[in-house]
Amino acid sequence: MVQRQRRPYGIRRSIQYSPAAYAPANGPFTLGGAFKETKDSINGSNGKAWTFGDSYTWDKTRFALGYLVNQNDKGYSTFANGPFTAQGFAALKYSDFKRRTMILGGITQQAGAWHFAGNAWRTLQAGKTQPQDGSAWQFQLVAD
Repeated sequence: MVQRQRRPYGIRRSIQYSPAAYAPANGPFTLGGAFKETKDSINGSNGKAWTFGDSYTWDKTRFALGYLVNQNDKGYSTFANGPFTAQGFAALKYSDFKRRTMILGGITQQAGAWHFAGNAWRTLQAGKTQPQDGSAWQFQLVAD
């Protein structure tokens, strides 16, 4: 699927994306993935993202794994008339990295009226400069 729009004052935005999923009815496995490419509104630099993940359900327990990569060219810094301006990118630190990788996993359990979940994310970042390099762990426990 390709979306291209020409703005009246000359700014062009471009998004190309391709999602795919396999989720058979009543099957225990699901699998999905996607690729997206955007162009910087000013200089045409690329911003790319790709992801894939899967899940397995056994009785009332679901196990899930995922992998996500965002990779930006050196000049990628704005997406005018899109979801984010240069200021929005800067606030989200989206223009600080060359490549950001997330690896995630989780377990969900349904027990009667209760729902329990545990999730973990690992983020690895290669910055556009060395001080912008970094990594982080995130964890989440849910009971409702």
